[in-house]
Amino acid sequence: MNTAKTGSFISQLRKEKGLTQDQIAEVLGASPQTISRWETGTSCPDITMLPAIASYFDITTDELLGIKKPVKKQKILYKLLKEKFI
Repeated sequence: MNTAKTGSFISQLRKEKGLTQDQIAEVLGASPQTISRWETGTSCPDITMLPAIASYFDITTDELLGIKKPVKKQKILYKLLKEKFI
């Protein structure tokens, strides 16, 4: 996960809804400081929080993480084999 990009995206989504960090924190059951750390890229949301964040903003977890296209299994396998044997 690219912490800075994800945090910036969360900030953008929050601002588009006209909400404060306090309001998002309340909805997600987090502290405002936690939301601030996400948005500044100091930390990232716990993986268990991703579905709730994505659902709240009506996007997919892939979109939240900045994944544009699904990665094919063959590409992953090739990369793993290349790193191990080449």
